[in-house]
Amino acid sequence: MTVTKVNADVLDLTDAYALSGAVAFSGTVTGAGGMNYISSVTASSSASVVFTGLTDTYDVYEVQFVQVLPATDNTQFSCNVSQDGGASYLTGSNYKHSIHGDNSAGGTSHNYSATQTKWHIASNTSQGNAAAEHLNGRWNFYGLADGQKPTSCFSGGYGDPSGNNTRIHQYGSYHLNTSAVNALRFTYASGNIASGKFHLYGISKT
Repeated sequence: MTVTKVNADVLDLTDAYALSGAVAFSGTVTGAGGMNYISSVTASSSASVVFTGLTDTYDVYEVQFVQVLPATDNTQFSCNVSQDGGASYLTGSNYKHSIHGDNSAGGTSHNYSATQTKWHIASNTSQGNAAAEHLNGRWNFYGLADGQKPTSCFSGGYGDPSGNNTRIHQYGSYHLNTSAVNALRFTYASGNIASGKFHLYGISKT
């Protein structure tokens, strides 16, 4: 098979290109925009999952969580922020949220609060620890390292948290403190994270 190499100095990425077959990139590709993979954590009887080293390189960070399951029955999945690199996490009543949820049985739920001590993906619904009751979804964080405006987030998750009905939740929130956030911690309200995968991405500014 003939291999054609393209001189990057003469490749105009403003033009339209159609690539076929297997395309392999080497080196560092920059300036392309989009979602950039940063790191992953696989939980296994873990007290928490933590991502540190967050900077203003990205305006938006996204954490995807896959088949996350608690060790303790009837508990809630949550997140706290840190402003000192993960040495401590803010737990004051400065987390505001609004949540909407639906389930496959036709039920709906809503929850609002201005005085939470952490972000919950579904603060009015607890999750079970049976194998089928895992949680999947994503959490988007905006302006974490801005240091001028409150950090805000949006999350969406689905699963079978009660063992009876598939549920989907949409969650919007912000933290009142305007200092830069540089670490995130995911926990359950009680007990460990029995299993699950967490993937961190940064969304390019351009």
